[in-house]
Amino acid sequence: MATRAATKKAGVPKAAAPKKRTNGGVTAPTEPSNGKGTEEARAALNGNGLPKLGKGGLGSLVADYLVANPKAEVTPTELSNKLKRSSGAVANALERLVKAGKAVRTSDRPRRYRHKAARTTKQAAKKA
Repeated sequence: MATRAATKKAGVPKAAAPKKRTNGGVTAPTEPSNGKGTEEARAALNGNGLPKLGKGGLGSLVADYLVANPKAEVTPTELSNKLKRSSGAVANALERLVKAGKAVRTSDRPRRYRHKAARTTKQAAKKA
C-alpha cells in the first residue's frame, strides 16, 4: 500500500487560492499589521461587509433611490436587493416615507412604492 507522501505529484505547483469576493465594489478596511484596532474596524461594518448606517441613514438611502428613479415602482424586496440592506428595514423605511408624504404606495399586494412627485398617465389625465 502506498503512503500518502508517495502519492503526491512531485514538482506540481499548488493552485492559487481563490480571491476574496467584495460586495458591489465596497471592500473591507485592511487590518493594521500590529493587530490593534481590528475590533473597531469590524464594528464599523454590518453583516454584509457594508458600513453601518447612522440613525435615519437607511431612510435617506431609500429616499435618494426614489428621487433618482421617480417613475420606478419597487417592492421592498427589490429595493433591498439593490441597496444590499435588510428587506424588513427597507419596508419600514418605505412606510415612514409614505407617512411623511414623500412616497406613495401604489399597490397593497404586492406592496409597491414610488416617489410621490411621479405621476402616471392616468393621474395626469384626471388632473387635466
